[in-house]
Amino acid sequence: MPLFGVEKGLWGCSVLVMRRPQPTGAAHEVAPDELFFSTTDARGIILHGNSVFERLARYPASQLIGSPHSIIRHPDMPGGAFKLMWDTLESGKPFCAYVDNLAGDGSRYTVFATVTPLGDKYLSVRARPCRQDLLDAARSLYAAVRPGELQARARGVSARDAAEHGLGHLAELLRGAGFETYDEFIWAALPAEMLARAEITSDFPTRRGYGPFADVLASASRIHALTAEWVAHLGRLQATADALVAGIEKLTATIARSEATAREFEAQGGGFSPIMLSINVWTSMIQEISDMNRGLVVRLNNLRASCLRGRFLIALASLHNDAVAQFACEAIDGVVGPTDPAEAIRHLVQALGDHVRNAATDLVANARLAAEASGEADQLSGLVEMPTALIDNWRTLAASDPDPKVAGMMPRVAEVVEQGRADAVALAELAHRCRDIATPLDVAPVLIELERINAALGSRGPVAVPRRGW
Repeated sequence: MPLFGVEKGLWGCSVLVMRRPQPTGAAHEVAPDELFFSTTDARGIILHGNSVFERLARYPASQLIGSPHSIIRHPDMPGGAFKLMWDTLESGKPFCAYVDNLAGDGSRYTVFATVTPLGDKYLSVRARPCRQDLLDAARSLYAAVRPGELQARARGVSARDAAEHGLGHLAELLRGAGFETYDEFIWAALPAEMLARAEITSDFPTRRGYGPFADVLASASRIHALTAEWVAHLGRLQATADALVAGIEKLTATIARSEATAREFEAQGGGFSPIMLSINVWTSMIQEISDMNRGLVVRLNNLRASCLRGRFLIALASLHNDAVAQFACEAIDGVVGPTDPAEAIRHLVQALGDHVRNAATDLVANARLAAEASGEADQLSGLVEMPTALIDNWRTLAASDPDPKVAGMMPRVAEVVEQGRADAVALAELAHRCRDIATPLDVAPVLIELERINAALGSRGPVAVPRRGW
């Protein structure tokens, strides 16, 4: 069937429209070690693709190249997801999503898609989803959003406005799932996918031989080792940052209990007495502690977000490096695809370098934020420590107070003060650990390997693909 046909548009004018197959209900899977590659121009027109894309999309390269990427769009996918994609890309940021695609024969195949701005183009690397829980969650969101879009279209709403409505619904559902922004979701999803993929795929590929693509593969192997170390390092940093955020939430709750207890004590005690004077001092200290705590909450949330973003960028760099290795292996094996492998590798190297540099910037910010948070946590811990020293004096005063309500309140006062101290000490210890882990990474070795790859491929023109066994 021809890919395009002519239909009558507005005012009777002939327009060129794309003919997509109807979904058949059949599905086929992507192998764990297969990576799709494609680039598009700013309008989404496919410029390059690899043999995996051609084979699993089930279109010949002659039909894929030059067609809009929406040629493989499945009708179950909400327009809001694609509106989000374009909004993200046009802001200069990478995008990721779980996507159901429609192959040329009407079957469905599912990918975890990444798209990266690359000058005036967009580069996409897609893989098999390896986290079924995240895939199921994404599909449940899509299933909730898509019917509303279709209903809006049936009422005569434009496709653009229906997608805008779907995007708003998607954002609402994400917040309900605990993600304030879609960025937070993809910052968590991509590293999780990469770790899961590493568990089910074979070791990094190797080939015997020599020549430019053998040199490319050797550099990619060294980059793989470096990024694996970084992913492990950033995983430890992320876990500590998450624990810090949980710790500050715990301390915030304890401070709230302290405020409530102080107000209740004031109401129970009434009038002037030595112990009430001490309680009034404690109440004023709680306000100071609360103010400092709020500032630390903001800093720790910024630290956590910076850690998530840096880890995401390294995971994306690692995925692009895997695609470099796949192209190099295909070139060495003599696999002929629709795109010159040298040109594709150059695109991947450019994106990979951008990710590594941006991650390095985030990690410098992490180190600064972690050091500042550690200092503030120490100050907060010292401030919370002060009421603890007053507890024994308060107990003595309460024992001599004729009002039994005052004596009855003292155990609760002591409990919240001691809990606050314990929470603050634990938080300071976590902040010190985070400060020690959050050291800037030396990205120079990876950048050197990227220069070697470009040198192996030559600065101009394509590199000839060797015959099998070369």
